[in-house]
Amino acid sequence: MSATNTHVESQGLSGQSARSWWDRARIWVFVGSTVAIVMVFLGILQPTGSDRPASIHNPGPIGAMALAEVLRNQGVTVTETEFLVDAGALLNPGDTLVLAHAPFFDFEQSQSLLGFDGNLVILGTANSLLFEIDNGVVPQTGDFRTNQVVEANCSVPAARNAGSIKAEGAHEILIEDTTGVDVCFGASGDPQAGIYVEITRENDTQIRILGDGNLITNERISEHGHAALALNAIGTVENVVWYVQNPFDIGTLEVEARDELLQGQLRSAYHPAAPAVIVGLGLVGIAALWWRGKRVGPLVTEPLPVVVRSSEVTRGRGTLYRKFRSRGRAAAGIRAGIASRCARTLGLPRTAQAEELVSAIAAATTRDEVAVRDAFYGPPPTTDAEMVDLVRTLDAIESEVHSA
Repeated sequence: MSATNTHVESQGLSGQSARSWWDRARIWVFVGSTVAIVMVFLGILQPTGSDRPASIHNPGPIGAMALAEVLRNQGVTVTETEFLVDAGALLNPGDTLVLAHAPFFDFEQSQSLLGFDGNLVILGTANSLLFEIDNGVVPQTGDFRTNQVVEANCSVPAARNAGSIKAEGAHEILIEDTTGVDVCFGASGDPQAGIYVEITRENDTQIRILGDGNLITNERISEHGHAALALNAIGTVENVVWYVQNPFDIGTLEVEARDELLQGQLRSAYHPAAPAVIVGLGLVGIAALWWRGKRVGPLVTEPLPVVVRSSEVTRGRGTLYRKFRSRGRAAAGIRAGIASRCARTLGLPRTAQAEELVSAIAAATTRDEVAVRDAFYGPPPTTDAEMVDLVRTLDAIESEVHSA
């Protein structure tokens, strides 16, 4: 073989090797280039302020920057935080804590907030804390028309100064026990329901609930008496902490979290730029799926719906409850299910009160009413062992009722 032939063969092998390397590496080159382009694009478009609903750093229509600026001009210190433990460090007795956008609190967080020795201002009805207030606070769908101008119709100074507000939807709060409660801006005609409610507690602090949280947004704060109502409900003290809930907040006002290591990991995992990064990675994933999908052919259809065994659903829900330590929710579901079945067995109507059910179960079993009441309506379990004991007790009661 001549030197010329050997050189040609070497060039051919080198070309084949280069093509083979490119076939293997081009997907990673494509993904890397796409990530870089998306990150640059998102970095350019990243807003300077916040875009979170009701944030005092959000200059957009759904933000609350305008209200915060007016409060500061009046000498009120307004500080936004997204973790309850940070709010607790900023608060002193008599201060005001505004729950601006906080849809869900667990039992420990709710008790911590209700135990705060200051004023609580709750914006909007999408807040689980409402159900923990002793007066029986029930968000309800009002029967008033949209865009109705509603008069205060109460003696509360904050509402009187506002005069009227514009109700853009059904955001009334129904109060079952009106002791120490002032209800304002009733639109449906029910004297126990209104868009603004003030509950005076034994220590003279107040819980103030504004059913329509959108009234304080930049878009609507200048309408009617919205600004006057917000300033009088929030700006009556020198220090206001504005809480916009972080989805990873598992602490309380007093402590970082029941599991401080976990809370620290969640804090470090969340970053203000996280949504942009997630969107970027999502776009990259979609692009990669589209690119790979062209090579593997069209999608194969499968018959729907898919049947899932009820036992698998129950096991999955139980796993989630245990993973997130939602013993209170799990116990409430178990108690409600067993109570319903026992009531049906004993011939009680669905409208039967708790005391009726407790008396009927006690009469049908060998247990006293105190033990039955504690099993069905006692405090939620705080440990796995307490949860197991509660389930065993309820199971035994149900067996005794069915065999009675």
